Amino acid sequence: ENQIDYTTPAGKFMLVMQGGLAELYSDNLSLEVKKGKQERKAQGLYNGLLPFGVMKGENRVPVPDPSSFPGLIMMFELAASGKSDREVARALNAAGYRTAGNRVGKPFTKDGVRGILINRFFVGELPDGKGGWIEGSHQPFINAEQFQEVQDMRARNRKQPKTMKRTARTYSLSGVLRCVDCGGPMWVHSNNKGRARIYCRERAKGEGCVNRGTFLDVYEEQVKEYLTRFVIPSDYQAQILKLYGHLQHVETNHESKQKELAGRLERIRKLYEWGDKPEAEYLYESGQIKQELAELVPEQQRPDVLAVLGEFLSDVSVAWEKATQEQRNRLARRLFEFARVKDENVVSVRPQPELRPFFQISEDCQSKSLSGDPDRGRTGDLSLDRTIAA
Repeated sequence: ENQIDYTTPAGKFMLVMQGGLAELYSDNLSLEVKKGKQERKAQGLYNGLLPFGVMKGENRVPVPDPSSFPGLIMMFELAASGKSDREVARALNAAGYRTAGNRVGKPFTKDGVRGILINRFFVGELPDGKGGWIEGSHQPFINAEQFQEVQDMRARNRKQPKTMKRTARTYSLSGVLRCVDCGGPMWVHSNNKGRARIYCRERAKGEGCVNRGTFLDVYEEQVKEYLTRFVIPSDYQAQILKLYGHLQHVETNHESKQKELAGRLERIRKLYEWGDKPEAEYLYESGQIKQELAELVPEQQRPDVLAVLGEFLSDVSVAWEKATQEQRNRLARRLFEFARVKDENVVSVRPQPELRPFFQISEDCQSKSLSGDPDRGRTGDLSLDRTIAA
C-alpha cells in the first residue's frame, strides 16, 4: 500500500510525477488506438459498430446478416419508390425489424433511416476522416445505381411542398395475394418509375421463405387471361344455378360460423397480449377475421343474386380490362377470397362462397391452363384452390 505523505514537499513532487505518468500512459494509449484504426482504414477495414443489415464475416470483413439484410434491401427499395424516411421506418417496424449499432433492438425512427440511406458504407466505401470516402475491402451491399436513385428521390422529396398530402395507393391485387410457400400475405410497392412489385412479407423479414414474387402487371395479365377463359355454357346455366342454390342450404350455420370467427379473434388477441404473436401479424389476421364477420350476413337477409350472377360473371373479363387499379381491386375482392402465387405464377384462386359453383363448373368445362401451353410454360397452370374445389 502507498505510504507516501502527499502533504510534504517530496510527496507533492511524487504526486505530480504520478499524474504526469498517468497522462503519458493515457495519451500514448490513445495514439496507439488511432494508429490501429488508421492501419485498419489503410487496409480498407471498417472501424466501429457495424450498421444495420451486415455482420462480421471471415477475417472480420463485413458480410450480409441473414436475419436483417432483407430489411436493408426493403429499406432502399421503399426509399427508391419515393417513400419518406418516416414511411420507411414504419414499414420496417411493421415487418418486425429493429435497429443495430449503439441503439440495438430499438424501433426505427426517421432519423435512423436517414443515417442508413445516406451511408456510403453500403456501396463498399469507408470515411477517410477528412469528409470524403475511400474504397473499403468489403463488398457493396447496395449497387451504386440504386444508391444514387435513393439520393435523387430523397432530394426530390425535400423540394416538395410540406403541405403536399400523400395517400396510400390501392393496387389491383392489394390484400388478395398469398404466398404458396409460407402462406403469408404478399406486399406491394412501386419504384420511382411507377411499376409495382409484389414480394412476400415473410421473405422480407428473413424468415426463410424462398418465394421471389414478381411485378404486379405479370400477375394482372395472368388473372386477365384466366377471367377471359371463364365460361358459363348456356346448357349448363340451370345446373349452375341449381348447384348454387343447393350450396346455400348446406352452407355451415351462420350462427356457428360467427362463433367460430369470434373465437379465432379472441385467441389471436390473447397470443398478441402474451407476446407470442408479432403486432404486424396480429393486425393483419384480426383485420381478415373482422372482414369475414362483417360479410357474414344472415341467410334470410341475403339478396337474391341467383338471376344476375351468371350475367355478372360472363362480362367480368371485359370489366377487368377497362377498370382502374382501384376498380380492379374491388372486383378482385368481389370474385376471390384470395389467390396463391409462387415466383412469377398465380397458382390458384379461391372464389367467394356464392361464386364457387360457377368457377367449379367453368373449370370442368374448359382448359385451366392460363397460357394454353400444354408444356406449362412461363405462366404455369392457374386453377381453383384445392381446399374448396373438391
